[in-house]
Amino acid sequence: MRYRNHELKNLHGDVVRARDYSDAIIDTMSEPLLVLEPDLRVTRANRAFYQTFQTTSESTIGTMLYSLGNQQWNIPPLRQLLEKILPQTAVVRDFLITHVFEDIGSRTMRLNAARVVGRVHELIVLTIEDITQHHLLVERLEAADHQKDEFLAMLAHELRNPLAAISNGLEIWERKDVDAATELSARNAAKRQLKHEIGLVDDLLDVSRITRGIIKLKVEPIDLVQIVRHGAATMRAEIDAREHDFMLALPAEAVVVEGDAMRLEQIVVNLLGNAIKYTSPGGKISVSLTRDDAQATLTFEDNGIGMAADFLPTIFTIFVQAERSLDRKSAGLGLGLALVHRLVGLHHGIVRASSEGPGRGSTFVVQLPALTATDSRLSQPPAAALSTPAIPVPPQRILIVDDNTDAAESTAMLLGLQGHKVEIAGDGPSALLRAKDFHPGIVLLDIGLPDMDGYEVARRLRAISGFADTMLIAHSGYAGEEHLQRAKQAGFDHHLVKPASITQLNELILSYCDRSAPRNAL
Repeated sequence: MRYRNHELKNLHGDVVRARDYSDAIIDTMSEPLLVLEPDLRVTRANRAFYQTFQTTSESTIGTMLYSLGNQQWNIPPLRQLLEKILPQTAVVRDFLITHVFEDIGSRTMRLNAARVVGRVHELIVLTIEDITQHHLLVERLEAADHQKDEFLAMLAHELRNPLAAISNGLEIWERKDVDAATELSARNAAKRQLKHEIGLVDDLLDVSRITRGIIKLKVEPIDLVQIVRHGAATMRAEIDAREHDFMLALPAEAVVVEGDAMRLEQIVVNLLGNAIKYTSPGGKISVSLTRDDAQATLTFEDNGIGMAADFLPTIFTIFVQAERSLDRKSAGLGLGLALVHRLVGLHHGIVRASSEGPGRGSTFVVQLPALTATDSRLSQPPAAALSTPAIPVPPQRILIVDDNTDAAESTAMLLGLQGHKVEIAGDGPSALLRAKDFHPGIVLLDIGLPDMDGYEVARRLRAISGFADTMLIAHSGYAGEEHLQRAKQAGFDHHLVKPASITQLNELILSYCDRSAPRNAL
């Protein structure tokens, strides 16, 4: 068939336009793409290929694929794909390759290849998706998921152990043939394990609050010397029980920092507790505090189990524990160091961990910005660190509202033993009715009640005539700034996190008795 000149020109124009369209499509693709001759010589590459693999058109077009980049593309799996697999099939999808390039490092790539056969010519189209970051993220997620599973298994173990001791203690108390010494020993063991259980829950809550950024520090000038001294005193019983050789080196003068006294002591107790847990009985532990110009340095050293070099980068990560054997003793949940890292950061400091290897001990160093020691507004150490004599509490009329019958009745028994007149309600409507008849001066009110929550009960109580001056105490498992503010807005005077101690309740009852005490102390 003969074509006229104008028809040939039109056909040529169509070919040019088709080529331009294909060029535009190839260059706008986000995935790197190569077009190869049957002998694997590169005849076309797109912009994404040049950018991803840091090369140019001049060094790519016309070059054998395996010779690209100083023969960096001479990759055995790639040769297998192009020389053995592709000749037997027209299309190969999702072929994964991991390779280390000289210029850009390790890359994980997903390849798709196709043979395009024309009347007189054959080409190979190869797309290369760089999934390195995706691959790394998947690996990290899998590792995090594995750590989470290990953590949850250890959490179950750590929570069940104290419950076993408490359960055994209750069984012993119920027996009539138990002597006083055995009963006292069982009671003390149950108290210790209950304290341990509460500490675990507090650590979990603290990690959650700090991670979500809802912990607010009460910042003021603090003498770090006193904080460290009180923290060490708190841990003295555990140090003595394991017969550790303990050395505490503190300067004679004050080392003043700006911070939250309770949280600073928590840093000290967690790091010292970590050393105690991972140092064998009779081992050595030292704590020292120094000041250098505008920096306070707190150092914890031990000759305990130490750490491997590959473990150090993860030491402050949640869900990571140094020892994962099933027979480990008192190793905790791995939350303490994560808390330390976050609390030090909130105080604008840094914390570092080092070890010469397994069995060669560990060193933790905390550095905090220091102030001048002449500030006369130094705050006292945390109240928890000081011993205060018990103060008699005048009897009061107290209404306890809690849908957990055991919790309500046990609290009522404790308060009743102190001479208070106590009544109990198990839900919001009955609490409102009981309050009108009982006229309590103090209401200890749970938040998570059925049908009508504690916030609504508080609002309705405040609306009843005669309850404007009643002390409302939220007693709840819900903690954090959000619930604190909700309690204040609902009309509560105070917010206690379960389980509140009888000491905490007595302090609030005393403040109720003292009419000059400030109200709305949330």
